[in-house]
Amino acid sequence: MVDPTPIVKGVPLPRRHSNLSWLDAKGAFVTCQSADDADDDAQMMTFDEFVVCLGLCGHIKYEEITEMSLPQRVDGIIANYLGEKDEHAVITEAVAPPMERFTPPSLSSGVDSRWLATWQKMDLSHVFGFPAWEKEVYGLLEGSIKELRSIFTQYSKVGTAGSSSAHAAETMQQSELINLALDCGIASEAFPMARVIGIFEHADQEDALGMSMPKPAKGEKRAKKAGDGNLELHEFLTVVVMLAFQRANPRFGEVGYTDAAAVANPLPGCLEALLRKSLLQSAKRDGVASVKAAINDDPDVQVALWSYKANLAKRWKLLTQGEKVLSMDAFLENLFDRGIIRDQMVAPTSAVVGATPPAVHLNLSLLDAKGAFVTAQKDENKQPGQARTTVDYDEWIVSLALCGHIKYEEVGAMSLAQRVSGLMANYMGEKNEVDVLTEVLMPKIERFTGYGTAKPLPGQDLAAHSLFIESWKALDLSRVVGFPAWEKEVFLLLQPIFGQVADVFYSYAKAVGAGKGVASAKLDETLQQNELASLVRDTGLATDTFPLARVNTIYAQITPDDALTLPGFVTLLVMLAVARANPSLGTAGHENAVEVPLPGCLATLLTKHVLVGAKKAKQAELKAELKTKLDLKSLFSSSRGPLRTTFEAACRAREKSRSLFGSLVMSCPTLVAEMKERKVIGARMVSPASGGADVEAQLAVSDVERAFVSCQRGDGGDEGNSTIDFEEFLLCLALCGAVKYQEVTEMSNEVKVATLVATYLGQKEEVAATQVAATSVAAARVDLSRVEGLPGQSAAEHEKWIATWRKMDLSTLFGFPAWERDVFDVLHAAFVDLLNLFEYYSYCGDEAGGAAASTMQQTELVDLALDCGLATKDFPMTRIVSLFDVVNRSRGATDSDLELHEFLELMTALAFARANPKFDPKARGGAPTVALPEALAALVDSQLSRTSHLERVRPKLGALLADVPTTAVLRVHEVALRSFFADAVPARDGLMSERAFLQQLSSVGLMKGVIVKLPPPIGGEARCDLTWLDASAAYQACVPSELGMPVKEYAKCLALCGMLKYQHCSPMTIVQQVAGFLANLAGRMDEHEVLRTSLSSAAAQSPRSTIP
Repeated sequence: MVDPTPIVKGVPLPRRHSNLSWLDAKGAFVTCQSADDADDDAQMMTFDEFVVCLGLCGHIKYEEITEMSLPQRVDGIIANYLGEKDEHAVITEAVAPPMERFTPPSLSSGVDSRWLATWQKMDLSHVFGFPAWEKEVYGLLEGSIKELRSIFTQYSKVGTAGSSSAHAAETMQQSELINLALDCGIASEAFPMARVIGIFEHADQEDALGMSMPKPAKGEKRAKKAGDGNLELHEFLTVVVMLAFQRANPRFGEVGYTDAAAVANPLPGCLEALLRKSLLQSAKRDGVASVKAAINDDPDVQVALWSYKANLAKRWKLLTQGEKVLSMDAFLENLFDRGIIRDQMVAPTSAVVGATPPAVHLNLSLLDAKGAFVTAQKDENKQPGQARTTVDYDEWIVSLALCGHIKYEEVGAMSLAQRVSGLMANYMGEKNEVDVLTEVLMPKIERFTGYGTAKPLPGQDLAAHSLFIESWKALDLSRVVGFPAWEKEVFLLLQPIFGQVADVFYSYAKAVGAGKGVASAKLDETLQQNELASLVRDTGLATDTFPLARVNTIYAQITPDDALTLPGFVTLLVMLAVARANPSLGTAGHENAVEVPLPGCLATLLTKHVLVGAKKAKQAELKAELKTKLDLKSLFSSSRGPLRTTFEAACRAREKSRSLFGSLVMSCPTLVAEMKERKVIGARMVSPASGGADVEAQLAVSDVERAFVSCQRGDGGDEGNSTIDFEEFLLCLALCGAVKYQEVTEMSNEVKVATLVATYLGQKEEVAATQVAATSVAAARVDLSRVEGLPGQSAAEHEKWIATWRKMDLSTLFGFPAWERDVFDVLHAAFVDLLNLFEYYSYCGDEAGGAAASTMQQTELVDLALDCGLATKDFPMTRIVSLFDVVNRSRGATDSDLELHEFLELMTALAFARANPKFDPKARGGAPTVALPEALAALVDSQLSRTSHLERVRPKLGALLADVPTTAVLRVHEVALRSFFADAVPARDGLMSERAFLQQLSSVGLMKGVIVKLPPPIGGEARCDLTWLDASAAYQACVPSELGMPVKEYAKCLALCGMLKYQHCSPMTIVQQVAGFLANLAGRMDEHEVLRTSLSSAAAQSPRSTIP
């Protein structure tokens, strides 16, 4: 039986039968003889008869091959007889004539010579369907070759694997292909990253796909696969075609899925889909190549380079020592020496006082510089992977320019010419990075000089105008945050009201000009600290968050000798306005935090506090509004009794029962004293219930004094002018309530009055004004002193959890701290599982047990995510890696690894982001679909908790113990298993710890993910994975106590691991799974051999059986 070679790869042709028996040959011998032959000649034949006989044999041998004509059968037998062809070749020629191969266009047709050379190196003969789609694949690749070449170059130059030569900088390594696959979302649940890596290895090696390497003899190591670990461009394009086919047909090659019927998405359609939907849409390009063209064409760049021409020529001579070329090593060493190659965060110097511009990331890595070196080379015929090791002068200039673009690429405001010029200035030592950024991003602000030509305002006399101008000239505002951006606006704000400001100054300075306007005022009059204290008290400038001590500190900064002049007073008001409106300004972490800038905060300070006339006018408006719109009698109906009691008590205690017309009366000092004692006077920040910025609710002494005067009826003579009765007292309280909460627009006047009354009577403000929540009320936090260990949790584990929680910072996550207690409880309950998970994957990255064993690196996190299935379609691996970087950077770390508390922070953030992949916490009004505690609990239970995994493993243990053949197998291997147990356990202990068990499995290469290619005739692939969760859960399911595992449970635990490892190989029975695992452990068979032995009979009985 002969299987003809198929015309199209993977599409088999029917088997053909070819037969020539001994009797057939004897019959042909007799038939070919002439009838005239004598009896003696019957056993002989002539040459002519021999030829006829051979032809008859050919007809008989190939008689069943209906496609063959008689001449073809004769030709075939002659070729067989002469040894030129075997039956397979003869039949293949007859039934499967070679398909006409695609011939690419010649160079004369204008095709890109570099692309043509690349195509000729490609070998796609092993891909299903070859060569039926060869022409179409050629067309797709040719149409995208520029972008594919750019993608290849980008990932080759900037991959994490690094490179040590110009050649390596233009070849793609395995880690770089993984980066490409992550960026483009090529891997999926059905097509995991392990298969992407397998395709890389196939394209890199010289061996044919599927060829098995011989098993080494005992004591010898298996030879490494062929290949240099790098892909050149033609190999990369081969990988793209293979990825397209296998990704679109992930089950092709499995048992029962090896024919054309199993190919739902053939080439070239699947290649077009991969290019259009994934690769060309999401992959990063080599932008440096296009920048090179812009450097040569942009006139501004040429001007920038021309300005450095002479200095660069001198530098070139020093570098090359008279040579005409510069090597890559010399180029890189020179950039290192001059401080050009480095990664840094640089903040430009602001032109505004106190402003801290955000730091900008500047980076030129070694790989970037190598890429610039290679890209700058002018050889247009250079194939990727064939980069020269030197550059000439012109190429060196372009290399430096490209480095400038790369170094300053993240500074969006810089043009290409500015980036090039900045790098040249750095290289020549003329400017550092701060100077370059400052020049571009922080242009100088022109100072305000309009005061020199300013004229008096309408109605303003010349003396007042002159005093303002002279005071302005004497001001020193250069220390105030934001100077000089607001200088003109402050000037225009002060000019029309400066007379009132001067009156306030001279009034408290007790100067001769007080109350007489500014005509007789002098600039040498001074205000002392005790007089300033009176001003602060009267105007309510001091608050809980901005006490008098801070006012005095600012005062001392302006006038250390306790003598404040009018210009100094204006400077003080400006500084007080900024500091009072931004109380956190200057504190740790808020050195330049200005939420309310000038001139707005100065206008607020002047109109609401300092300028009494403005406050009087506003209070008069409020009084009129209260009298016309409110029914004060009904408003005080419920509080009238308690208020009368407090009023009369205060009058008796402080006024000695002072009365007028038979009624007790209260003086202004008594009212102020009562208001202070009951904490009505003062300021606080409140948050509107509807959201928005916090607002200030404040009541100053001067506000109370003005309310006192405003509420008087004026019918009591001199005594009545200095006191108020109870009815006037009620109106005064109402007026104070309206004044204190006037900025809280959500509160009605009724609520404002009720809030102040409740405060006066000793009730909480939040009870009376439910619409407002004070920001000073802290959210309930976890009280660690009350937290107790969980049942079954040791004291050491509990202490470690508390210490870890103390280090954690979840304040950046949405909704903090409302859910803090719930998250604490979830992590507390799962802490032991999460700790074991962290220690295992951290330890895997540092098998020597070094310092890195206590921290988790990014590659270890990727392993954990792949093993535990953390990535999803809506939350891909790239977002997990991004979260790793965010958590690591949030701690200000530069070590690129996570400690335990950072790992738990990452898992918490990952759980929320994974459950709400489209939620944007910065978007106002939005809400997550799943709350953080629920998201974290779900993630831990389903994919991170060994405890939960243990519940899923225990049923398998019951099936194992009930399987009689498996019990027999374990008895047969009892002696060998006891020996294995003894190898891992010291004789004095007799019990195996979980770590010892896991280390034993890991040391023999069993605890890992494995994809095995099955041998013919089964074909396909099988997954044989044993993860940490599997092995750890198996151990916990079998161990009788916390002390460890005795030898009698060891065999059962190994058998359970075998079931878990081969659980996805559905045709395998339990005894086959266990026996195969024991063979793996002993080193007698690898996974490939186990599956080949166990599944061959099952595949024969069920050809369509599936092995995931």
